[in-house]
Amino acid sequence: MSDAKATMRFAGAQIPVTRDLQRNVETIKKSIDWAIKNKCDYLITPEGALTGYFPEWEIWQGRTFKDVDNALCEVEDYAGTNGMGLILGTLWKEEERAGCIKRNQQRYYSQNGQLIGTVNKQYVIQWDAVIAGHYTPLIHLPDPVREDTRPSMDVKVVGMLCNDLWGGWWWGKKNIGREAMDMGADLIIHSSNGARGLDPIEDEVHDKYHTGCLHMMSYAANMPLISVDNSITMHGDESFTGPTSSPSGVWYKKQLVSVPRTGTQHFYYDFEKGMLKDKTENYLDPVITPV
Repeated sequence: MSDAKATMRFAGAQIPVTRDLQRNVETIKKSIDWAIKNKCDYLITPEGALTGYFPEWEIWQGRTFKDVDNALCEVEDYAGTNGMGLILGTLWKEEERAGCIKRNQQRYYSQNGQLIGTVNKQYVIQWDAVIAGHYTPLIHLPDPVREDTRPSMDVKVVGMLCNDLWGGWWWGKKNIGREAMDMGADLIIHSSNGARGLDPIEDEVHDKYHTGCLHMMSYAANMPLISVDNSITMHGDESFTGPTSSPSGVWYKKQLVSVPRTGTQHFYYDFEKGMLKDKTENYLDPVITPV
């Protein structure tokens, strides 16, 4: 009997999210190359990794939505041709029942380049200039095609974009982490692009709050969490050399993987099936005492 464990290897890319669409494409492709070299199954990118954060497509360096569509196709094809699953952060115009809607998305792709599903940011802020999502989908990541003898596994994921992780608590709205737990998710994937470099006090407060929320979300929901942030400012200032707004890495009650908070960084982590499935009652669940 084989002693091989059922694992899925996720890579995270803390990369610069600029206002140059083609430069972002090349940065993502380099991250895909890194993930391929390190035999990863899925690569996770920051919020807005393809387009940049601000959705000014019609006036942004003369580019249009068609340029964004072409860039997306280039990244999709590159990942699919190379057999790399991809969780891509991008701004997007989605054809929906109400018309063509601007969204801030995570787009989930299988290893053959097929779109599995999308997550729309729910807790948008004034800088987003997009329409907020209104529900939390459960994304089923298919078992990767492997050349080795590891047992198969499937992973159920809830995705979050930046403020989705820390905004709900402050505003007194639904907690997406609790939704993830209630839906039976195995893993939370968080793509961030937080504000930094604006004010020293604001940066310090954001740093402590974001770091605490990442720890608390994984601990309270009792499930692994992967987070990746933009390595420069949300405005795409490439001269910025300070730390990210939140740490990139992996948490499962405590931080398991960390990378430096400055510059481009890549990491990966092997999630074992037992780790993902071994759930116990959440310690924050209320205790009901009969009257």
